[in-house]
Amino acid sequence: LERSVEYLADDATLMARARSGIGLTRPEISVLLAYAKLATHDALLESDVPDDPFMSRELMLYFPRAMRERFPETIEGHRLRREIVATALANALIDRGGPTIVSRLSDETGAGAPLVARAFVVLREAFGLDALDRAIDALDNHVPGALQLDLYGRLQDLLIARLPWFVRHVDLAAGVEAAGARFRTAIDELTRTIGAYVPDMRRTALMDQQGEWVRAGVPEELARRIAILPALSAAPDIVLVAERGQKPLADVAATLFAVDETFGLGAITAGARQLTAGDHYDRVARDRALEQIEAARRRVTSTVLEQTGNGRKAPRGRDAVEAWLSSQGPDAARIRSLMAEIAGGDLSLARLTVAAGLLGDLAGG
Repeated sequence: LERSVEYLADDATLMARARSGIGLTRPEISVLLAYAKLATHDALLESDVPDDPFMSRELMLYFPRAMRERFPETIEGHRLRREIVATALANALIDRGGPTIVSRLSDETGAGAPLVARAFVVLREAFGLDALDRAIDALDNHVPGALQLDLYGRLQDLLIARLPWFVRHVDLAAGVEAAGARFRTAIDELTRTIGAYVPDMRRTALMDQQGEWVRAGVPEELARRIAILPALSAAPDIVLVAERGQKPLADVAATLFAVDETFGLGAITAGARQLTAGDHYDRVARDRALEQIEAARRRVTSTVLEQTGNGRKAPRGRDAVEAWLSSQGPDAARIRSLMAEIAGGDLSLARLTVAAGLLGDLAGG
């Protein structure tokens, strides 16, 4: 970057600010956003992402509604079609995920901007983020600005937490439309029913958050949709386990949340998200530990479902997890006790790493 042109602080100044707990100024953040969008745009334009048929939606939305209605064929054949799609996608990705979203995903998964952009579109479709974003936009002048920013922040939290998952686990060979539809159907179902599967204390916390937002002026359905996002972030794992094991979505959801509750994974994951990374490698270690915990959770959930039987009389949820644990002997009880100790204490990177290893041992991997 040309710092002398863009008025960005030099490294020494940035390091001094960091030691004092001071971040970038708004103009500096704007400069970084602009450069991130330009770099992402160029990378997308050099790829075949703008040629995906589903991306014509980005092209259409770039133009006013009146033009879309009167000249759809002209827009579809626009000679700057690829440039417009690349611009729209880059803007959406960086606006939602921040200026470092692509570089972070590249460090974490090895994916370049084209794969990150495809995964972003799938995630956006699967969780209906555009509709939620528009609903929050509609709150202008109806709720305090700080509350709107909080709601937008909840969408960003979901994106940052789940985008690596979609990069790693979604086969995009059939295109983003098919992948998005695959997850959207299941996530729509879980959006309606997830309250029946989360543990009681967590459900109460979600309902309290929903009520707080409703009292502040947020429509009830929007408040509910955003309040359940932390729980709904488990939906991709639920879908994956259900598909691989050919199990009902409801059984997988009940069992996975029971695994969460039994081993304190909700508290451990939430604490991990709050850990301050001292440097790049601390952040990589944290992200890898979280990835290992999620992988182990999927394996434990699958194993519980396989080993506790099928049919109407088979245990499910907490009963299934307890039945499976009782068959695993003293090692399982020891791991459960250690996980509870970690979940109930002050989390550190070392404790997080130990938790990932313990759960991996229990999962057999």
